Amino acid sequence: MEYQINPGAWGAMFPIPASVVDEHIKMVGRDQLKVLLWLFRHASDGKELTDLCADTGIDREDAVDAMQYWIGCGLLVKASEPAVSPPQRIPQDAVGPGPVESSQPEKTALAPLPLSKPTSEQIACRLLEEPALGLLYAEAQQKLGRTIGYDGQSTLLMIHDQYGLPVEVILMILEYAASQGKTSMAYIAKMGRDWGEREIDTLEKAEEQLTRLRTGQSLWNQLKTLTGIHTPRPTAAQEKFLTEWSSELHFGIDMIHLAYEEMANHTDRLSFPYMNKVLRSWHEKGLLTPEQVQAERQAHQQAREKAASADPGEKKQKSKKSEARDASYDLDEYTRRALHEPLVYTKKKQGS
Repeated sequence: MEYQINPGAWGAMFPIPASVVDEHIKMVGRDQLKVLLWLFRHASDGKELTDLCADTGIDREDAVDAMQYWIGCGLLVKASEPAVSPPQRIPQDAVGPGPVESSQPEKTALAPLPLSKPTSEQIACRLLEEPALGLLYAEAQQKLGRTIGYDGQSTLLMIHDQYGLPVEVILMILEYAASQGKTSMAYIAKMGRDWGEREIDTLEKAEEQLTRLRTGQSLWNQLKTLTGIHTPRPTAAQEKFLTEWSSELHFGIDMIHLAYEEMANHTDRLSFPYMNKVLRSWHEKGLLTPEQVQAERQAHQQAREKAASADPGEKKQKSKKSEARDASYDLDEYTRRALHEPLVYTKKKQGS
């Protein structure tokens, strides 16, 4: 080979699984490789996500998205979770019907679009093979309000061919992206990848997903009005929380705002994971309205006051079971611990 490793470059080293090169090198993008290299280099350093973003120059949201790819491949696991084999999609007819846990389509990790793009000649050939692509390009320019050029054409073609999304579904992605003012091809490709992972490949599935997305944006706008949040749009993670609270827990803005106030009483920063802990705790207890939450708080307070006024002899008779029950009502401490749990990712152990 014309190039070789400089012998003087061999110094401190760290191992990388051969599968990274053998199976993924053609598929992954720059951010995925940068994140993985950083994680393997600092696997035992105890560093956190903020350090990764500072060292690599990658935004937090993009870094988390990159790690999700490697988690899906089985090379990374969250520190709080046991190492498992990469998830495999099992046909529903092989296991029979089961309970539906979420209204969100399941996701199967897909690689981001490769850096190498189809040539102009290849795009021209695909246009001859599938004339509907010409309609896609024309509609894309109209919806985005600009000429998409070679870069846009190649990106849309790869979304169609590699993620398996029909032209009509891609058009719905373009329309939604334009309505949100997010018209970059990077955003459209990311959304296409997400839909490909969720197998949103029909008009019916696409409309359901857009309804969820619009619900998340509507809830965000209402929350902004009630709280004074200045950010015009939620992040992808915040949008996901909002749609889950609405579609899975069936909470409206009144309960979401109440969870926001609960969070604001304990921290000076906006934390949707904190709000999520609060809302899911309420949901598990069957507290579905602000009135029910208030009634539960009053009952809890009355129980505490009654316990405090009890005579010393009666206090000693209090059972451990009763103490545990009282402790379980301490939502403040429960959510406070949840807020400060560090986000740490660890390397998957060999042979796991």
